[in-house]
Amino acid sequence: MTVNSICRFCIFTGATLWLLCSSILMASDKIEIVKDKTPMADIIIMENAPGSIRLAAKELQEYIKKISGAELTVGDKENSGKKYHIYVGESPFTKKLNFSTTDLKIDGFKILSGNNWLILAGRDYLGKPIFFPPGNNSREAQKDLLKKWQNFAGEKWNFSSLVSYKFYNKELDLGTTGETGTLFAVYDFLEMLGVRWYMPYEDGTVVPEMKDIHIAENLNIRKEPVFELRDFTFIYPHEDKEGLLWYKRLKLGRPYIFWCCHSINLVTQFQKETHPEYFATINGKLDLDGCKGFGRPRLGSPELKQAMIKYAQMFFKAYPEQQFFSVFPPDSFSMMCEKDVAAGMETPERGNRGKMSDYIWGFVNDVAKEIEKSNPGKYVTCGAYSGAFLPPLKIDKLNKNVSVTLCRTLIDGWNPESLKERKDVVEEWLKKISSGSFYIWDYYLYHRDKDMPGVPVVFLKLMQDEARELAGKCKGKFIEATRSQGKIAYPGLNHLTYYIQSKLYWDVNLDMNKLLDEYCEKFHGPAKDEMKKFFTTAEEIWMRPEARKISKVGGFLKKEDVKKYFEILDAALKKAGENNVYARRISMIKKECRPMKEFFDKLERTGGNIKAMHISEKPAINGILDEKAWNENVITYKMKTVDKSKQPENETIVKLRWLMPARGLLIGVECKDRNMKNIKAQNNKKDSSDIFKDDVIEIYLETQNVSYYKIVINPNGAVYDECTGYGEGGLDWDSKAEVAITRNEDSWYAEIFIPLSSMKGNVPSEAYPWGINICRTSSGEKETELSAICPTGKKQFLDLQKMGNMFLK
Repeated sequence: MTVNSICRFCIFTGATLWLLCSSILMASDKIEIVKDKTPMADIIIMENAPGSIRLAAKELQEYIKKISGAELTVGDKENSGKKYHIYVGESPFTKKLNFSTTDLKIDGFKILSGNNWLILAGRDYLGKPIFFPPGNNSREAQKDLLKKWQNFAGEKWNFSSLVSYKFYNKELDLGTTGETGTLFAVYDFLEMLGVRWYMPYEDGTVVPEMKDIHIAENLNIRKEPVFELRDFTFIYPHEDKEGLLWYKRLKLGRPYIFWCCHSINLVTQFQKETHPEYFATINGKLDLDGCKGFGRPRLGSPELKQAMIKYAQMFFKAYPEQQFFSVFPPDSFSMMCEKDVAAGMETPERGNRGKMSDYIWGFVNDVAKEIEKSNPGKYVTCGAYSGAFLPPLKIDKLNKNVSVTLCRTLIDGWNPESLKERKDVVEEWLKKISSGSFYIWDYYLYHRDKDMPGVPVVFLKLMQDEARELAGKCKGKFIEATRSQGKIAYPGLNHLTYYIQSKLYWDVNLDMNKLLDEYCEKFHGPAKDEMKKFFTTAEEIWMRPEARKISKVGGFLKKEDVKKYFEILDAALKKAGENNVYARRISMIKKECRPMKEFFDKLERTGGNIKAMHISEKPAINGILDEKAWNENVITYKMKTVDKSKQPENETIVKLRWLMPARGLLIGVECKDRNMKNIKAQNNKKDSSDIFKDDVIEIYLETQNVSYYKIVINPNGAVYDECTGYGEGGLDWDSKAEVAITRNEDSWYAEIFIPLSSMKGNVPSEAYPWGINICRTSSGEKETELSAICPTGKKQFLDLQKMGNMFLK
């Protein structure tokens, strides 16, 4: 019996499935597990078995009963009244049969049978439940652990809660971390019998009915995952037992503790007064509040580097069993210390995804070199993320103990340019890595975005292409997925994607069409054809090379698509019949799609009318705003705070003109500021994301053809412009804006001309207006203030629905 033959068997359906099942599991030389609904075998586990093996035995027992009605006994001794025995996990009994799992790779398992026995066993973690640091099993415990860590280290450092109580379920005595090969062997065997765990929670499982369960005496199956680490963060196991069971039934897992997350802040967080040299200087001041309040580290600081090395050494001294130590800047680390910039540590020519690569990876590499000396065999990890997404140029090869996690998103693969870049970046990183330790961190967070409510997101071919691309190159993949109150969000819409991704972790060469056919037949029964049409249609729509931002003027999803989705689902419900499991499953999907029905109606802009008075003579663009164009026959718009809770501390007045004939938009902005001496204006570079740390004016425009253009201007006159419309260039788009800035004691002024020739669209009219919002970020005396001419009702500027309708007057 080969692994491949089992894999082929598993994806056939109907009569073919039964014939294959019969030839494999009901051979003439057979082991009888159940005969005519009567148990013929028992289940044997080791004495004092750990939680995962006890669960494996219980799952086997319960599902055999669901399939046949027969309940097999579970114990650590053979039942002399039973002719046949099922050994779950290694034990003295399997040892007598010369069975071993030592030759298996991580999380691997074997399914073997002989004269009167069946072994379902794999590599297992046999110790106590894994928490890290040890004892991290409650909120209260975390406080005590911090004190103990600081006493041990002799430094006021924070610690990382790598495996907390949230990732362990007490009732199951099981967490997401640790090898569970035996549990996977049981689930694989149950899948051989026809069980499918397509979806979590109620109605998610398919269980066949059989009065007899026989298996061949010569089974010899060995399976190992293609990827060691196979993780989804779609649950908090401590409060979602069923979600954790589904996670394991899909053969997902974190076989070992892998630490690669934001960590440099662990050294700096409590050191703002004692070690100011650890922190970056921005606008002439130490940035102690940046990076979400942790303070912005200065990676060019020799003192910080030494502190990081010492932290790593103390970490491995405290926890010598650990293999990985993370040296990863805090989140929102998008600006460098101005002293390090002056020293030439930045590479701005590489753009926003590479300008900090040599800066960050140089720091990581230096720490790794010292750890190689003091702690040989240990790895130093970091994520290729944000400004360090691209590989460094000044480092030919990373030190042999550096592990890289590439943070990217597969769902952007609908864009051919993004798809090519994603593949190219993997190959570039592999040339830099000496350790062979390479991982992927992905983001399946599409349903977290309110701009995509109820939209089916299906990209099965992309998933398989990526799995094949990474096989043999990548050790594992983390997928950050949307949760809802600690549980899996939108299980009806997301279950198929998660299910197939989990299968690809073990076999990258699955026949996807047969797998989808089997799913539709088993899970949707009489409505199998309609539901296959639903998912294939969803994949076609998602893979359209158009912007993900759905607006009045564009985006991958069209109003007619929504109608089509519901027509397919209604037809499927009709085929499914009433009051049965198939109807309930389809109804769940339809319910989760329901917000899509109202989405296009909600795209009508609610920001009111914004009138641009036309002129025929262009004023001098000098930032003074004293010409006739700005003072005669012009409408004034005053900004309000974005949440409308109060009047802005710093008043902002906006005036709009349209230069005829069809030449472009003129914008004049007066920004009053009570704190002009401390105005934030550091950036002087074109298209630098650093501009968002300054006081800025942000202009959002949606023409009749493109959604949307964004132009950002700071008090230095620096410009950041981009277009999110598909194929419009992104950050490469050039608004060709003419910008002039002036300042006085209590205000700064911006005069802007944006030529129509730089955009796609017609002159805005009352019948075909443009969407517009003009917004301001200002540093108030107490807090940063956000204001806009069309308030969004939340602390952010981008909301296409809240835009105003701009037209000529």
